[in-house]
Amino acid sequence: MKRWSLGLYIALLVISVLIIYNSITELSLSEYGQPGSGLLPFLLAIILAALTLILLFTGEFKNGEGKVFLLPGPAKRLLLAITLILGSGLVFEFLGAPVTVGIMIALWLILLERRRLWIAFLTGGLTGFAVWLVFVVAFKAQLPLGFWTR
Repeated sequence: MKRWSLGLYIALLVISVLIIYNSITELSLSEYGQPGSGLLPFLLAIILAALTLILLFTGEFKNGEGKVFLLPGPAKRLLLAITLILGSGLVFEFLGAPVTVGIMIALWLILLERRRLWIAFLTGGLTGFAVWLVFVVAFKAQLPLGFWTR
């Protein structure tokens, strides 16, 4: 195992322990019989710790010759994915939630997954419509709907 990966695993375990500790001491796991504000960070930290321990003790990753199975060009694709997410966050208020989600899904499918244009735009449009239908119509959530609704 490479030294930097061992350091990464230890750092992830330390972060998990700190989040679990803060979730228990600073936040509450339950309030009035309902889930409290500390329950989700607590559960996510447990998942992070479990996945880190699995990676740490799995033999495939010990010898440093594990396969990269998530992304063929990990650095380029990761940067593009982060750029898409940050860019959608910047225009979320201006364009509105359904349009932003639809555009982000379409661009994700075109740039990262190399899908056909019509499939990407159809999927993005249907996803944006589903966001509007579920959150605005059904749940009556106050999502930003864009500059044209002001």
